[in-house]
Order: sequence, then C-alpha cells, then structure tokens
Amino acid sequence: MKTALPTSEQLAYAAGFFDGEGTIRIQTHSRRCRTMMLSVAACQVTEYPLDRFVQWFGGTVKLRWLKYRGGRRPLYTWQVSSMQAEQFLRQVLPYLVAKQTEAELALQFRATFRPQYGDRSRMPDNVIALRKEMQAGLVQIRHDKRQEAFHA
Repeated sequence: MKTALPTSEQLAYAAGFFDGEGTIRIQTHSRRCRTMMLSVAACQVTEYPLDRFVQWFGGTVKLRWLKYRGGRRPLYTWQVSSMQAEQFLRQVLPYLVAKQTEAELALQFRATFRPQYGDRSRMPDNVIALRKEMQAGLVQIRHDKRQEAFHA
C-alpha cells in the first residue's frame, strides 16, 4: 500500500534501480486483442528495495522460488499496472536513462486510454491498431538494446 510520497532523491534511486532491474510491458488480455494494459515490474532476490517501491508507488510484491545451483532461491517481483504504472513512469521519467525511450512510448500508449471511449464503449479500430503498433515498438526497443549490448 502506498504510504509515502517519494523525495526527489528517492525518485532518482527508484529510477536507477528500475533502469537496471525493471521491465515495461504492454500486455494483451483478450483473444481478439481488444483489451490491452500497461504493466511495469522489477525483480530482485532481496525484498527490501521492492518494499520501498510499494511504499512510494503502490502495487504488490510477490515471491517465486527459482531453481539455483541444485537448490532454490527467492525472486521477489514488484508490479503495478494501468493507471498506477502510468503514475510511476511519470514520476521517475526525469531520472530514467536506460528505459527512458520505453517509458515515453508506454506513456503515449496510456494516453490512448482517455474517458472519451468510456468503460464499456467499443474501442475504435484505429485506436486498437495504434496500441498494437506501440506494443510492437516496445518489443523492438528491447530487442535493439539487446543487440546493441551483444555487439558492444
């Protein structure tokens, strides 16, 4: 549960942490691809940094156990989606470096979710097509970064 407003130093810390450990996704939630959602997450083997994210930005932390060298080790994942994801990205955007382009595209995606469409109205086909382009663009940005890192 969000309990504190982060200071500028804490926002810078969160952005740096998210640049290294975070991910931004546009997910499709229906068979006909008409329902899409922005999601941001960060993973870490220790829970403490992610508990701070919950305090500052809301969301949840979930625990999964991974196989590791014949044993198991924890992997904690913080996640927010939709409006909370948008609010998080808006707050950390001035401090992001590695994920700045992804965050800007994600915020453009969220800008297509405005009241003029209503909760139950049929989404115009051109808006759905634009959202799918943005989803593909986000995947392409991540792919290009991996290729850059591989060839560096």
